[in-house]
Amino acid sequence: MLTYIRAAISKVYKEHRYLREHLQQDEVTEFDRIISKDPTFPALACALQDLSEYLARYHQQKCVVLIDEYDAPIGTAYHEGYYDKAMKFLRPMFSLLLK
Repeated sequence: MLTYIRAAISKVYKEHRYLREHLQQDEVTEFDRIISKDPTFPALACALQDLSEYLARYHQQKCVVLIDEYDAPIGTAYHEGYYDKAMKFLRPMFSLLLK
């Protein structure tokens, strides 16, 4: 599941690669690690929140994040026996986006 989420977030970051030239150096490093799907990158749960902040800064207006079918990975995790692990990852990611 984490591999799928890592790939999906990487794809979204690639769609917004134009932001890279407007980021601070530490942000560029994290941006590149997410695009490369670095499995050792610990802050993946913050990646969508960070991207929304980058977009808001670039476009100078608030960003809205729409997450469609969030229940599908949760249902799969439940049926495949790794629900607790999935929720440990997904809960903080979703709650960060609500802030």
